[in-house]
Amino acid sequence: MPPANYLAERETLTQLLYESPYDPCLYLGRARCYEHLGFPDLAAGDAYRALLLTDEAQDESGEYHEQVLEAFSEARNGGREEGQMNGACNGNGHTNGHEPASGKKRNSENGSDDESEVEGHNSAVQQIAIAYALESYQKLAQNLAHCGCLRSAFDFCQRGSKAFPKASSLNDTRQAILATNRETQLQRDPSWDESSFDPKTDLPDEGSVRRELYPWNTHEPDRFSATTLSALNAELQKAAPKCAVQPISLPLLTSSNPPKTTIQQLGLFATADIPPGDVPRPPPLTPSSHSYACPSCPDTVFCSAPCLALAQTHYHPAICGKDIDAVGKDTPAPDAANALYLLLLFRAVALAETQATHPLDLRETKYLWGGFVHPDRGYLHSASAAAEPLSVARHLPFSFRFNVLAPLHVLEKMDVDVFAPTALRRYDGWVLNTLYAKFRGTASARLNV
Repeated sequence: MPPANYLAERETLTQLLYESPYDPCLYLGRARCYEHLGFPDLAAGDAYRALLLTDEAQDESGEYHEQVLEAFSEARNGGREEGQMNGACNGNGHTNGHEPASGKKRNSENGSDDESEVEGHNSAVQQIAIAYALESYQKLAQNLAHCGCLRSAFDFCQRGSKAFPKASSLNDTRQAILATNRETQLQRDPSWDESSFDPKTDLPDEGSVRRELYPWNTHEPDRFSATTLSALNAELQKAAPKCAVQPISLPLLTSSNPPKTTIQQLGLFATADIPPGDVPRPPPLTPSSHSYACPSCPDTVFCSAPCLALAQTHYHPAICGKDIDAVGKDTPAPDAANALYLLLLFRAVALAETQATHPLDLRETKYLWGGFVHPDRGYLHSASAAAEPLSVARHLPFSFRFNVLAPLHVLEKMDVDVFAPTALRRYDGWVLNTLYAKFRGTASARLNV
């Protein structure tokens, strides 16, 4: 099937998720679309959300237990899970080697046995959840491995094998991960000794993924249009009245296909002579003699009343009184740069929540340069190019911890239902990747040493 068909299917499944946001089947279906489109990072994110929902289905004390059960019931009544699982649950109600997922048959002669019917329904739900959980582990491990996050992929193989000891596919993926790492190590050092190698700690866990403007992203503005330049210069005048934003062509320092020699960017230019030492808005150079605390969380202190007012209207209500102090703190040195980008993501989420705005439409993020590459969409319409997206250059650093796990943790800290339609629209995996691309294209995250 041409990639364009998977693009349409991805859109259909996304709309269904807005209608039934607690259905893991839909996440797994969309993960398959992402696999065919060459986005293993997005597939891994959807598979992880599906795994969380299957855990909720099997945990009666889970926060979303009732919502997941309701989604299962709606899907079974509509026959959707058979069509979307593509083999995990077949039309006969069986789940890939597990017990039948269908409930007990109604005894028409003796009447309906309500208790048996409830037990049968619960049994069916558990069997469906088991099938989805296995599928989630498989997709998580395979797609994280494709991203280069071998340690996280290996970990999910281990966890999945513990839950499903007979699942040979997980063992196959685990062996493939070890073989890939072995080949890489031997290429670097032919004398590499595997005897002291521990995959739980020594496997690499940061890979890279495609850094591009997703075909379904409708939030990216034309950064060089008259409207955009007018908006940017109106904001700039408040801080630097002698400067202006203008387009400029710069030499292209990296190769491209087709080859180009220049790239258009936005530059900052002086519109009037600026003498040395001229500071348009000199900030106070001494600590404020009076601090201003948030009335609801006195531990949060601001330098001035205008600063407090600005925080209250822009981002602070989303994090007021929340346990967010640990986000990005006490990070090991190798992860320090990633932690800084996570803090930027955290602030963007707080801004979006407080202002009830999509994070890509925020004034602070909308016009940032994302360093996107490979804008050509020709492969989407080629029937013979299904595997081509997998060979596209990857320029965006990616890890399960910082791109999937930590953002969900941040949202939960802010009491956001990560599965709700509003949250999915604002904080879907592709949105987070786009924000990271914009932050990395603008902020170097170089650390003081």
